[in-house]
Amino acid sequence: MPFSPANTKWSVAAFDDNGAIGSFHPTPWEFHQEAMNAGTLWVGGYTAIPEVSNGIRCENLKAGAGAVSDSFEVFFVTPTRFIATKSGALYRFGKKL
Repeated sequence: MPFSPANTKWSVAAFDDNGAIGSFHPTPWEFHQEAMNAGTLWVGGYTAIPEVSNGIRCENLKAGAGAVSDSFEVFFVTPTRFIATKSGALYRFGKKL
């Protein structure tokens, strides 16, 4: 993978149903070596998507009584911006901090 997000933090906003970017969440996403987290809200891991340059597959887990898992893809469109998709739809927009 040409771009590695390891040791970076990103401000992240959700896309609405019309594809507009909403407000940025106060808790950044932090990427480590094959692991990621959003503060203490969730933790997860990621792997490169071999057939897509600058793309990773992410699996996250929100712990606690209401534990849920989530999966999505992140595509780094520039070294300072990403677009995440989930089930083929726009999911999140990130800008590097």
